[in-house]
Amino acid sequence: MHKFFFLLSLLIILPTLYCLGVILKKQGQALRRRLALLLLVPNVVAAALMAALIAGANHQWLFKSLFYILICWTVPTTLWAATHAVGLALWWLTRRLVLRPLSSPSRTASRLLPARRAPLTLHRAAWMVALVAFGVQLTGATWGWRQLRVKRTDITVSELPAGFDGFRIVQLSDLHIGTFGNDTAMVASVVDSALSLRPDLIVFTGDMVNTLPEELTPAMRRTLARLSAPHGVVAILGNHDYCIYGGASTRQEVERAAQRIVGLERLMGWTVLLNDNLPIVCAGDTLYVAGTHYKGKPHRPWLKGDGRGDETRDDTTRTPYRPRWGNLEAALSGIPPHHCTLLLSHDPWIWRAEVVGRHDVALTLSGHTHALQLQLGSFSPAAWFMPEWGGLYAEGNSRLYVSTGVGANVPYRLGAWPSLDLLILHC
Repeated sequence: MHKFFFLLSLLIILPTLYCLGVILKKQGQALRRRLALLLLVPNVVAAALMAALIAGANHQWLFKSLFYILICWTVPTTLWAATHAVGLALWWLTRRLVLRPLSSPSRTASRLLPARRAPLTLHRAAWMVALVAFGVQLTGATWGWRQLRVKRTDITVSELPAGFDGFRIVQLSDLHIGTFGNDTAMVASVVDSALSLRPDLIVFTGDMVNTLPEELTPAMRRTLARLSAPHGVVAILGNHDYCIYGGASTRQEVERAAQRIVGLERLMGWTVLLNDNLPIVCAGDTLYVAGTHYKGKPHRPWLKGDGRGDETRDDTTRTPYRPRWGNLEAALSGIPPHHCTLLLSHDPWIWRAEVVGRHDVALTLSGHTHALQLQLGSFSPAAWFMPEWGGLYAEGNSRLYVSTGVGANVPYRLGAWPSLDLLILHC
């Protein structure tokens, strides 16, 4: 955490220092000095927000405020500084290395690239880039996070029973219902779109809330309760559903919060799988759906345990408590050999760590990544942090589909639009 905030501080401070240097280059201009002081205000606010988060303040508005400073201030400032610096370097190199050797009198170079005109052009270009970046980021924060898309994917599943050929699954993931507040319009649109796809089964792969069970208000529950399919709605929990980002810091608090979320989802008529499975019968054939608790990224020495929880964090000696209750073996327990199984796991890390190489899980459905809520074409910066961040992946006979989700921790999406996933299974 501290390393992350240190790198974030450098990202905020260094472009600002460069911009300050450019603005203050001409001394004696009061307007420029005032502009320089204005440049410091967002940095001071960002520093205060980071200090509060490091100190353990768990308020969603702190995180949102810091995020908006990053996308609407730091990104344009960084691009301004980068454009100006690169342009200045190219201008200097052109004068020194290209034009000057062509003519002994340096008047030719000066005439082709006047010293004063080039910096002025660079300023204008840098401002243009920064303003475009600000407009693009503002689009993601005000419009992009409500632009629902439907993604259809046909998946060939190993050992899929013939009765399930053409079976239609609608996957919802990462609703983060608290981001919508009391506005049910977007959630109603999600429900209507899901029902219009005529699914045989609806699955929800976790992260119903941001921080608290109370985000799932009666109005939201009534809206989501309209979801239905011939084989029902099956859900699992995501890391946010344990409310560890909303003040639940001991095992007892985490368990109470998770039980509250599970209870509310079951009141909506959903089936919630917690290291468990259920059979689905279609045309005389059986497909098993298994679901795990959240487990998270493997290979962290402080997260070792037997799969039932985070045994290295004792409630009385270390907080905050972080649940790691995902247990694949328990989730698959009781499934007869050689039966096709669909696994629901919020975090896609489990697929490469525990599923690939097995013959009892044909398809895994996950969410969690959001594609970092930013995607340009087929690229997302999420690829820098996780190998499977969105879409369909295959390894041998094993398949993984990662949904980039509907909601967001903060109201912002650009390119990685909110998505419903229609998955059609084939033999």
